[in-house]
Amino acid sequence: MNLASYLKASNTSGLFELNNDGTVLYSRFRQNNQLLNSDSEMVGHNFFEDVAGFENAKDFRRIFNNFINSNKFTDNFVFDCRFSKETVRVRVMMVRAFENSYPNPADIVILDIRNGIY
Repeated sequence: MNLASYLKASNTSGLFELNNDGTVLYSRFRQNNQLLNSDSEMVGHNFFEDVAGFENAKDFRRIFNNFINSNKFTDNFVFDCRFSKETVRVRVMMVRAFENSYPNPADIVILDIRNGIY
């Protein structure tokens, strides 16, 4: 259960639905334009502590928290995920989502992370 193995592969993207605490509510990967099965193993785990798997996940979490505390509905940026022997540059898009069936409908962020798609 680690995003790192997906990010190190080329042409990979991950779609995550997180609550404001960073808990994964949903995840799905795409590799070489093929949707992979959703990964229910990640659901319920903290994205930044349990799933991300890159050394600078705290920096990523800081960006996420800044987004949550802002008035923005969307944000996108390039982020360098650092691993022990390599750095993987990814494009990130964050979007606020509203779901009426969730206890706090405004507390959901869609996180789209893409590697090798520029």
